[in-house]
Amino acid sequence: MRTHTEMGKFCTVVYTLVILWCCTLGANGDTNTNSAQSACATSDLFKIISGTQNTRKINPFSPILPVYVSADAININVSINYWDSNTEEIKHKTHKAPIKKIRSDYTLTEGIGYHKFHKTKRNWNDARKSCIAENAQLAVINSAKEENLLRQLIKVNTEADREYQAFIGVHELFHKADWVTVTGEPLRRTGHDVWARGEPNSYLGTDEDCATLDKNRGMNDESCYYQYYYICEIPL
Repeated sequence: MRTHTEMGKFCTVVYTLVILWCCTLGANGDTNTNSAQSACATSDLFKIISGTQNTRKINPFSPILPVYVSADAININVSINYWDSNTEEIKHKTHKAPIKKIRSDYTLTEGIGYHKFHKTKRNWNDARKSCIAENAQLAVINSAKEENLLRQLIKVNTEADREYQAFIGVHELFHKADWVTVTGEPLRRTGHDVWARGEPNSYLGTDEDCATLDKNRGMNDESCYYQYYYICEIPL
């Protein structure tokens, strides 16, 4: 247990050093603040993240610590030796620590996750695919605190129109009354499966197989084919 904890701390420190190294590489020793920032923007790391350069291997600590950088993530491979008390042998293990690139248009709420409200109306499946294209997912509510956060997000973004709800990542498309999330997890296991009063109800016998979040009432079932705003999230 101690080995894994120390390894996690080591990855964090190394990641920070890699960022500093890349910026320093671009700066070429310029001590002027503005010049250094400008040079940092032309470094390999900046080019990779901005999409102007493909993945490459950065090896400031080679061969001990290979670091791979791409537009989606930074992967740090940490190799360590540790004592296995069961076999009484020294074993070798490589730990891969991916660090996600988070889009700047997502807002972080500590302890909950990153969220983005989309004001382009789509049907549920198109909304789901839109979130995936942003390396995210339709929002799944895991607590009363998160529900309140998302309801407030809907209120703020619908003040100028009559809309009152947005699609979230819950559906019963596989089996009736078997509500699951976009990750395939049963709704009851999310930690928060609270519906608005009287919901879900398949109003007037219609197929309301996808969930929305009503800013005034809570979670509601709606037709997957209607077009609504939607909320994407990147879980912590």
